[in-house]
Amino acid sequence: MRQIERLFATVLLVASSAVSCAGVLSIQPVRGPAVVPVASGRARLVIPPETVFLAREDAIRVLKRAGNSTDGSEVGLVQPSGRHAYVVIGYTNGGHVPDAGALEPEPLLAALRQAQEIQNEARCTRTRITIDGWAAPPAYDPAARRAGWAVSARCGSDALVHARTCLLGRTGYLSFRLVSTPADFPRDRALVDDVLTGCVFAPGERYGDFLPDRDPVASGGLAELVTGVEPHFRDPFAPALAGLAALCTLLVVGGPSRRRPRQAAARAPAPAR
Repeated sequence: MRQIERLFATVLLVASSAVSCAGVLSIQPVRGPAVVPVASGRARLVIPPETVFLAREDAIRVLKRAGNSTDGSEVGLVQPSGRHAYVVIGYTNGGHVPDAGALEPEPLLAALRQAQEIQNEARCTRTRITIDGWAAPPAYDPAARRAGWAVSARCGSDALVHARTCLLGRTGYLSFRLVSTPADFPRDRALVDDVLTGCVFAPGERYGDFLPDRDPVASGGLAELVTGVEPHFRDPFAPALAGLAALCTLLVVGGPSRRRPRQAAARAPAPAR
């Protein structure tokens, strides 16, 4: 598991303080408790205590420096201090996602495996990513407008779990991506729950604010959200799992600088959806 430890080491430097690398990489984390806007103000997060948040540009810099691919949807990154786990937050403005229809685990798993095989053939690397099965089958909470699932996968000889939760809004959705190990996943998934507890769309941007005669509608529903096969849904495994193939070439960025992380607004209770 040495490769996975190197992956996490890069992000762990963020949790301690601002990071710089020969003037190339310079980031300013925000420590919780704090309230931060994301997705151009469409939503806000309540960052828990002892947790670090990176805004969009800083999150992308760290992910790229760590050898992970990005797709432009990233709006932030969250990590507890002293923990390996971290959550990449993204926003896709692809239209209102209809939430009717059931999520059938077996057909969805087959579709994901097929999509990953295509990704494996497209990547110029000997390290293949194989999806073994569900670590948590897809489920949808209609009251919270939240869909979540997790797959068990292998990147070469390393066993991994990739979890994804999507929070539906008026004309798009926030996504929360977690990459963990099978042993740590039960504990790490609590981090996603902590972040989601303080995440709300702004008034006018909530799922119930949708205007059928005015707002665009996504070309797929919940099933396509999981598989990513429709035009308005990017392959959900391409950015996260393809980035795992770069584990062998990860670089740990330079040590912490002496600058202190900036503080955001004081923690405030999240408004009702």
